[in-house]
Amino acid sequence: MLTRLYIDNYRSFVNFEFRPGPLCLVLGENGAGKSSLFDVMECLRDFISGDVSIKIFNSNTLTRWQSRPQQSFEIELSVHGDVYTYKLLVEHNLQLGLRRVQQESLFLNEKPLYTSQGAKAQLYRDDHSKGPEIPADWSRSGVGFLHAGTDNTRLGKFREVIKRMTIVGLNPMTMSGTSDGACTKLGHHGDNFASWYQAMMLESPIVVSNLTVALRELFPQFSELSLLESGDKRVLKARFSPPHNMKKSEYKPYSFNELSDGQRCLIVLYTLFYVAKEKSLLLFLDEPDNYVAMREIQPWLALLEELCGDTDSEAQVVIASHNSEVVNYLDASRSIVLERHDGWATRTKPLSVVDGLSPAETLARGWE
Repeated sequence: MLTRLYIDNYRSFVNFEFRPGPLCLVLGENGAGKSSLFDVMECLRDFISGDVSIKIFNSNTLTRWQSRPQQSFEIELSVHGDVYTYKLLVEHNLQLGLRRVQQESLFLNEKPLYTSQGAKAQLYRDDHSKGPEIPADWSRSGVGFLHAGTDNTRLGKFREVIKRMTIVGLNPMTMSGTSDGACTKLGHHGDNFASWYQAMMLESPIVVSNLTVALRELFPQFSELSLLESGDKRVLKARFSPPHNMKKSEYKPYSFNELSDGQRCLIVLYTLFYVAKEKSLLLFLDEPDNYVAMREIQPWLALLEELCGDTDSEAQVVIASHNSEVVNYLDASRSIVLERHDGWATRTKPLSVVDGLSPAETLARGWE
């Protein structure tokens, strides 16, 4: 579970600290920094995973009213009682339009697993004794690049938890119902859902089984999701039971793209829930209530509430939403408000509800 995120000199974040709970609702007006918060998590995930270089931290993300060329990021992650602390310092050369990793470190329970500064890096074993000193690549993450061997498994464990972190803002209009092959990472807008679902079918049959049961309760006459071969690709199909006056052999399945925007979003959201339950995912969901009626999403929110309230689960869900019904359902105790005064730095505060008003009404009146 992510227990702390620190950001300095990134867009509106200056000396910014975010401490989410197991189930956290992020609130704030447009421009307060909600999407930027999710962007930072996505950049850090891809960088630490070794998928991208330091170029992902573009100089355009530096805070406009500052002249400092360094950006700082810190992550604290609790995994089965252990606390990982990751720090990254990015240095920008504004004249040349370049950037580099100035410092990077990973600690476990305040003891080192990896440190780098400039061109040198020090690797530590699981018992925190010194391992080899190696050259550092200024353009990439050492934590993401290094092979996790038998004596530094904890570094690999941290990287795997980060790699499974899922950050999405669903857009059903970009979702493809065609799979070019199994993919273990869901795209930000859910565009590669068919390929991601194919990976779930191969890796986690229990996820597919639980999802099928849930969708049968959600959609009348729903039967199953299946991937059918079409040349060198696979096409995602949704099967429904035929009307009583039609033979089953005559009733063709719907392609995923033929479903409504809301149906597609709900299928992805329920899949995310069951994957999170099975694999203890960290989910960051930007306005998941878009395209979906409240009576449809409320049962899904109840499942999240149950999952994140389970003390045996390592799953975590952070939701950004403007929906008044979502705000009232998840209530003030789980909410963190982002605010910016006069376009200045983003700050967090708890949601304070006025007596006699709902959380959503308090927000609507600006009395939070």
